[in-house]
Amino acid sequence: MSDNKLLELSFEFAVVIVNLVDGITTPKSSYMTDQLARAGTSVAAICMIY
Repeated sequence: MSDNKLLELSFEFAVVIVNLVDGITTPKSSYMTDQLARAGTSVAAICMIY
């Protein structure tokens, strides 16, 4: 485990979200999947900055 637990957990969460979004194949849900991808990965991106 690294010293920054929040960074590690948020990165793992972002990976799960990306894998989930990649598995969604319904074309009608493109807005929702895009929003899920943006929201689910934003915490990890912010944690990497600090």
